[in-house]
Amino acid sequence: MKSYVSGFPYLKKGFTLVELVVVITIILILVSALLFFTQDYVARARLDVGAHSVVATLTSLRTRIQSGYRYVNQKNDVNQQMGLGAPVESTKEVRCLGIQLNPQDVKIVSTAFQSNSFPVCDIESIESIDFSSVSTFFGDRIEMTDFQFSGIFYQYFLVLFAPPHGDFSIFGYDGNTFTALRSGNAEAMFFVRYGTSDSLKKKIILEPLTGRMMIQKFL
Repeated sequence: MKSYVSGFPYLKKGFTLVELVVVITIILILVSALLFFTQDYVARARLDVGAHSVVATLTSLRTRIQSGYRYVNQKNDVNQQMGLGAPVESTKEVRCLGIQLNPQDVKIVSTAFQSNSFPVCDIESIESIDFSSVSTFFGDRIEMTDFQFSGIFYQYFLVLFAPPHGDFSIFGYDGNTFTALRSGNAEAMFFVRYGTSDSLKKKIILEPLTGRMMIQKFL
């Protein structure tokens, strides 16, 4: 006996179980692939933003120095501290401006400028101007690692820009003291990394001699 569905002979109604399983499997594969590529794209985009944030901050500090940055120093005497007498007027002094790049935090700092000695930025007089944790500066899962200069590793870098042209000096902290990093054409470098993957990190290169600050993809 012939089977009729809606007037058409031998037309089956619906899908078989095997056909449904095949379709669902294909959909799951496509969704998994889409999710993977989306997460990878987001991670790389955040890595790009993080690396450029470092260079943009460094460039901004150098520009401020070149524009005639002056540090406002509010002098306080004993009477003012006790709430007595007229406040002492603020003074503006020429100082170095810089950034401390630490795996735990990022600090904008100011130091005394001493034009007749090396280094011209006195690291003994560092004063913090602004502060943020790494997670606040970059966002979650972005970190800075492997601070090195001429093959020597440091815990973190201190980059200071000196007036009037914004020439910068780099100091490496080894856990005890700061060392001025200056050796011919040698470059200081560190990495901005997303998560723990070595494929998701970019190299930041700083060249004190030439004044260049660059981002390089790590291969």
